[in-house]
Amino acid sequence: MESALYAKKKMRSRKKTNSMLQPQRQRQILEILRKDMTIRGSRLSELLGVSEMTIRRDLDILEKKGAVVERSMISHTQAKVIVIADYSKFGRVAEISRAPLKYINVLVTSRKIPHDFQREFELMGGQVVIA
Repeated sequence: MESALYAKKKMRSRKKTNSMLQPQRQRQILEILRKDMTIRGSRLSELLGVSEMTIRRDLDILEKKGAVVERSMISHTQAKVIVIADYSKFGRVAEISRAPLKYINVLVTSRKIPHDFQREFELMGGQVVIA
């Protein structure tokens, strides 16, 4: 009898969490991530009482919002913009762009990058540094 009562309480509290609106849930996710950057999606799912798929969708939305803020900051800065990118990122299409090339002053990478990309970047006034 006691376990059935516990299960009902758990269901009620889960229903409350499930009815949480997306913006509220995303704020909670950000709060949790500020405390623990290495938390797993499955753990977030348990804590918030939603599916892992919902957590993935929320994280995608938060990632895109972050990229928009970063792009805005970069486009309005008066300082030099320095980007550090692993050479393996070149020649790939990304879902989210952090900064248009025209706003980047210095690109630091780990190995030589494709010649045509480097030439185009340098023609725009950028500098490539291989570290």
